[in-house]
Amino acid sequence: SASNTSWAVMWLAMPVLLLNCKIEMTLIHVLGLLFLSYAALSLLWSSHGFLELMQLLALASVFVWGCTLKDLRSVTIGLSLGLAVSSVIATLQYFQVDLSILTADKGISGLFINPNIYAEISGLILILLIIHKLWWFIPVTIPGLLVSTRAVMIGFIVISLIWLWNKSKLITVSIIGSLILAASFINFATGSIYERLNMWNDMSAGFNVFGNGIGSFVYKFPDFNKHLDATVRFAEYAHNDLLQLIFELGIGSLPLILIVALLLKVNNEYRNALIFFIVIGFFGFPLHMPATGFVVALVAAQLAKSSVGYRIALNRSRSVLFNRMETARY
Repeated sequence: SASNTSWAVMWLAMPVLLLNCKIEMTLIHVLGLLFLSYAALSLLWSSHGFLELMQLLALASVFVWGCTLKDLRSVTIGLSLGLAVSSVIATLQYFQVDLSILTADKGISGLFINPNIYAEISGLILILLIIHKLWWFIPVTIPGLLVSTRAVMIGFIVISLIWLWNKSKLITVSIIGSLILAASFINFATGSIYERLNMWNDMSAGFNVFGNGIGSFVYKFPDFNKHLDATVRFAEYAHNDLLQLIFELGIGSLPLILIVALLLKVNNEYRNALIFFIVIGFFGFPLHMPATGFVVALVAAQLAKSSVGYRIALNRSRSVLFNRMETARY
C-alpha cells in the first residue's frame, strides 16, 4: 500500500510532464517499446500482471521525460529535500519515538517502511549528490546509510573499485585479491543469503522460453517452491530483479537486458549510479520500488542521451528534416 501511493503519483504526474516533451526515436527507444509490448502481450497468459505493467509504463514515461532534461541537478535537489523528511523521521525512530501513525514497525526506515529500501534510495541519492557536487545535501543521506544493507555496501565497493581501476589497475587487483582472501576466512553466508540461493534455485525450475507472464512471480513461484516456509515467509519478489524478469518474461526480457548493456558502455558519471542500481538489484527488488525505479529511469535517460546510438539517430533525423526543407525551398 505504501509503494502503490507513490506509483499513483507517477501515473498522475507523468502524462502532464510528457505533454511538452519532444520524443525522439532511437535504438534504445525501439528496444524499450519491444520490451513493453511483450510485457503487455504476456497478459494473455498472466491475468494478474496489469499493475506491474502499469509500473513499467510509469518508468518508461519517466525515461522519456528524463531525456528532455539537461542534467539531473535540479531533480537531485528535489529528491534530497524529500529524503530529508525521512531522515528526520528515521532519527526520531532511532531514539524510539512512537511514530506508528506514520510508519510500520519495521525498524529505522523513515517513510519507506522497509530499512533496505530506505538504504538503497539513500545510496542512489548520495551518488547523484557527489556527481553534481551538492555537498550540503549529503547529511540527508546519512541516516539511511547508517542502516545500510550488505547489497548497498557491495554496491559502493564495486563502483569504488571501478573508479580505482581507472587510476591504478595494480592497486585495484591487489585490493580485490585482499577482499577475496579475507572472504575465505570470514563466513559472510547468513540465513538470508541461503534463503535467497534456495529461492533462486527453486524458481529456476519455472524458467521457460516465453516466461510465465508479467507479474506472475508471486502467483507462480509457490508451484516450484521447495525450501521456503510459506507459512512464515511470503515471497512477493525474487530478491533478484534480473531473475524475476527472466522468470516472468523469458525472451521478452532480452530487449531490456540489451538496453542496460548499451547504457553501460557510456562512459560518464551517471554510469556509477546505474552500476550501483544493478548491484543492489542482484540482492533486492529496486526495479519494483517507485523511488529507486524513478531514479534509475532518469539515470538511464541521461546515459541514453550520451550514447552513440542516440546521437546517430538524432543526427540522421535532423539531416532528413534539413534535406526536406532545402528541397521545399528550391
